[in-house]
Amino acid sequence: MNRSVAFILTAAVAIAALPALAAGDAATRYILTYSGPESAFQVVHQNQKLAPKNGMTLVAGDCITILQRTHPAQAGDNENRMILLIDGSEVDLGASLTHYCVGKAGAVNPVAQAIAKTVASVMGVFRTAQVDYYGSGLQPAVTRGIGVPPPEIPLLEAGKERIAAGHRSLDLTWSGGAGPYRVEIFRDGTTAPIFANEKVAARSLHIDALDLIPGSYRLKVKDPTTSSAIGGFRVIPASDLPSLPADQRGTLASSASSTALGEAVYAAWLMHNGADWNFEAYQHVASQRATSQLAKLLIFELTGDEKT
Repeated sequence: MNRSVAFILTAAVAIAALPALAAGDAATRYILTYSGPESAFQVVHQNQKLAPKNGMTLVAGDCITILQRTHPAQAGDNENRMILLIDGSEVDLGASLTHYCVGKAGAVNPVAQAIAKTVASVMGVFRTAQVDYYGSGLQPAVTRGIGVPPPEIPLLEAGKERIAAGHRSLDLTWSGGAGPYRVEIFRDGTTAPIFANEKVAARSLHIDALDLIPGSYRLKVKDPTTSSAIGGFRVIPASDLPSLPADQRGTLASSASSTALGEAVYAAWLMHNGADWNFEAYQHVASQRATSQLAKLLIFELTGDEKT
């Protein structure tokens, strides 16, 4: 089954099964998602010891402890990790942080409330991404030499992915092959590339600025062995992107302090609306890998990228 289709189906099942926040809930402190057995965690909620649940709201004084570190023999989707959202910030419990207590609530945080409202709709996307990421094992880097697979562009596999038009940056990623790569972008019906770089060493590329007008495009990635991959995408007016409710969209967009989290939440919203939006979703998290664990999970879900 196509990875994108499988992801959408899995996410739909997860959304139906989760005791998630109700859509529109303004709670701003809760367990977003976890992986590993329930017995690996202890949640003390209002002085009661409870099993963790995705979407469980938390209040001041609640504490969460990882009782069991991940054992090397564990297999499947069970690395013992948990992500909390606390007043618009991520808290990642795992190898380095094993105990966390919720502090007293401060002033009402509109950014945190907007994030919570959006997350209520897409919690299943994050849950599926976490299970896939921590359950897949560490992928070894592909080395140069005999046996290296040819380049592939999983993010553009279907050829129907969409992205918003404009004078904008563009993030690209692919797998396989060996650098240096030649990367070209063509507008359909033309033979001259609108962008070309023949000295790309890594399997990803950030383009600072590119003029993209509505229409169909193709990305070509070629390595020195003459192996190449081509992926198609469609540029659409920005107004055609799936839209968050106005109050949530405006608040997230104006938040400088929660950029990484806000971008990850919006990317999840796009993914929730269908695989056609995965390329645009990737644009919102590609640069957030180092600052947001949620962004890292989504990047892996979108691209199957090697873990770092």
